[in-house]
Amino acid sequence: MAIIDGLRGVDVTIRVDGQTATEYADPDAPAAGDTGGCKTSSQYIECRDKAKFTIHLKVTKDYAWGHRNHSLNIGIFIDGEYAKGELCREGDTLFQPWECDVGHRTVRLGGNQPGQQDRYVAQAFEFSGIKKVDDAPDERVVNEVSKARKLGMIEIKFFRCIESGGADIAPQQSREQSTEFASKALKGKATSHMTSYSPPTPTTAPRYIKCNNLRADNGPIAIFRFIYRSKEGLIAEAIIPRAPRARSVTLVGLSEEQIRALATEALERRSVKPEPGVKQEVKQEPRGIKRESGQGETVDLTGEGDPPARPYKVAKTATGEEVIDLLDDD
Repeated sequence: MAIIDGLRGVDVTIRVDGQTATEYADPDAPAAGDTGGCKTSSQYIECRDKAKFTIHLKVTKDYAWGHRNHSLNIGIFIDGEYAKGELCREGDTLFQPWECDVGHRTVRLGGNQPGQQDRYVAQAFEFSGIKKVDDAPDERVVNEVSKARKLGMIEIKFFRCIESGGADIAPQQSREQSTEFASKALKGKATSHMTSYSPPTPTTAPRYIKCNNLRADNGPIAIFRFIYRSKEGLIAEAIIPRAPRARSVTLVGLSEEQIRALATEALERRSVKPEPGVKQEVKQEPRGIKRESGQGETVDLTGEGDPPARPYKVAKTATGEEVIDLLDDD
């Protein structure tokens, strides 16, 4: 949850597929607070390909509403382009916090046929991986360099405004947006994703309210900025650490009974020690013999074709007696 010191009662979060995104401080941004007369907050978040996201806005009565009975005009900009606006009034926060989830834009369909311009559609926000083009012409690279500065960024700007009635404004016209970008325009950046929009869904015509932002503010009073990157991009920009390599475990795949049996066997081997003064010798079992059957077949009883028999240990005591050790302590 992004909160700006000195701006009480206002916070913004990003929710990815319904879950609040973890925020990581932007190491290159100034500390949250006043920056050129505007309070700012800059955070990194992780994005996933094709994941839908919403911007959650919250304003409470703790916000300083008094000045000129103003309202809050909230503008949402994604990848440097205006996406949607919301309006919050003091009366909306008297009894409970005002909260709003913004997860789509409203646009009108283009076309020259009668009635087509009166059709409105909603399109949800979703992250899409950027397809880098290596052989883009220089003219395209120059054009996309400026766009790349805001690519992979969500900005929420708060303006203090005075309402002046309804406004007869049509929403922006729908237009296709390519996810291809010139590699040279992104050189030196870990930008991995941009925002695309879901297939259009019919919706009702939006209602607009005319607002005059306070001139004395000379712009927004606060900006909440979220820079979104893939997990690999966050690692590349040293925002999050690289995961440590997993250590190999020799007991992986064994059942609990097998592990217990191995532990018991190891303990038994350690508990067997030769008596003092006992010299250990190793003797091989005597070989068998070969004989032929009556049908001319040779029966090999020596076991030469089989693996050699396991040796056993014979220990001699001080009196010359032999003690056979049958424990397998290899």
